[in-house]
Amino acid sequence: MSSSTLSAVTSSVSLDLESSGETEKENMPAPDKESVFSDKAPFLSRSYVRTALTSQCAQVDSRASLCYSVNGTFRVIGSEGENENRLFDFCVKVSEVNSPLIKAVAFCEQQNPDWNPQMEDASVLVNGYGQKSEACLIGVFSGFHGGCAAKIASEELPLLFLEQLSKRPSLKYSTTTEDMQKLSSFRPLFRNLDEPSISDDNPSDTIHIHRAFEEAFWRMDRVLSLGRNETSRIRWSGCTPLICLIESSGQEIKAVGEDVKVQAGQRGNIPGMIHIANAGNTHAVLCRNGKGYRLTKDHSTANPKERKRILRCGGSISFNEKHGLVEGLTKATRGLGHHGDPLLKRSVIPVPCSASIPIDCSFQFLILASSGLWEVLNETDVAKVGLESIKTYFKSKDSHLRNFKTLRQSPVINQDSEDFLSASQSNNRTKDIHNKIKEGMSESSLKTQSSVIEDSPENEYFKNLAGLICKNIVKSAMMAGSKENISVTVVILPGCDFIAEKL
Repeated sequence: MSSSTLSAVTSSVSLDLESSGETEKENMPAPDKESVFSDKAPFLSRSYVRTALTSQCAQVDSRASLCYSVNGTFRVIGSEGENENRLFDFCVKVSEVNSPLIKAVAFCEQQNPDWNPQMEDASVLVNGYGQKSEACLIGVFSGFHGGCAAKIASEELPLLFLEQLSKRPSLKYSTTTEDMQKLSSFRPLFRNLDEPSISDDNPSDTIHIHRAFEEAFWRMDRVLSLGRNETSRIRWSGCTPLICLIESSGQEIKAVGEDVKVQAGQRGNIPGMIHIANAGNTHAVLCRNGKGYRLTKDHSTANPKERKRILRCGGSISFNEKHGLVEGLTKATRGLGHHGDPLLKRSVIPVPCSASIPIDCSFQFLILASSGLWEVLNETDVAKVGLESIKTYFKSKDSHLRNFKTLRQSPVINQDSEDFLSASQSNNRTKDIHNKIKEGMSESSLKTQSSVIEDSPENEYFKNLAGLICKNIVKSAMMAGSKENISVTVVILPGCDFIAEKL
């Protein structure tokens, strides 16, 4: 707890004492700041300290309520006063990538210093992944009990994943000489061990990618078992990883109003794919036609299936927090690392859940974020923050938009939903995601009049937009009372070319 927080708690406790109606404490002197939490203040019971801390949390909750408008949608308000300016003083980095499917990428890692002494999360962006100029790999790693596992995983999991992809010639991924030298140093770790293997049953490319995720996660966990840079003798650090591979097929993105036909097993008929895998409570949310869809599975104590698995294998779940903590330590039930604690390692497994989704022009943006965001916001919340940010950005750029050469009204989207959803259904998770998106398609009928901005200065335009969305999402999480590190990556997708009139 920081010194400023201690001072705030001290003043709250003093006020509680002065205002209390208990006769036995009326004549007691008010404690000074140095003695409040010392043994020299025996009259301060734990209930008083708890009341003071609750008061501080209530102040955070009241500030979080400012995030909402009367209609229930998020409104990211400006900082008010010096304290808020200090609170939201963080850096958002923006990057361009080669993929024609990605307009811009912005990411922010916020320590949240009022609650955390160090930054334990890590992020990664690999442009031109696997020697493919139009492929991009993005990752977010939420650290636990130190930042070593997240940092090492962000550096080496992309390489271990690439090694598995390169075994499939049709995927056309390859490693460099430097990559091979580094991979060779890991060989002794995987020799003569019972590891998951990619079988020779000639699966489709998509299924091979899912198996590559699984084996790469397993290998990464073995690398972390070396304990590199770890300092604790009791429990090493761990992380919940999320990696996303966005690849382009080279096909032209269909304009609004054109039919897109997708046949099962044929990746070449679509502009590209999103392949995503996670283990733990680090999640990705896709905003499609103004609605948020979570693409990842929740591996936490809030998941009944995960709770049953842990209890069945002999683990324990405490009840000191909502839904409990695995071995009294963490909400995540899957992840990497945690070596050195046999009980925790038995329950927290490095098994990912993966999904593949074909991209179309209705995909607006993708949010990848650590658990610090999802403890206070859900997929609907972040979609609203993103859409409100886009709306605010358009309003501030009205005069700039008038200078664009063309603002063309386009016909309605008329995409065959059955054809769209028939592609790459290689596991149950992918099917679930497709069903949710299909429901959203039927609800909205995908009949939205859109505007297409042509001849715009795309680089600066989308970079600024990505940065604004990223910054506002992090702000909203902090104002909503997040107590963890917050790492957010925003990926602007082709749907932001088609701006709905309702925005």
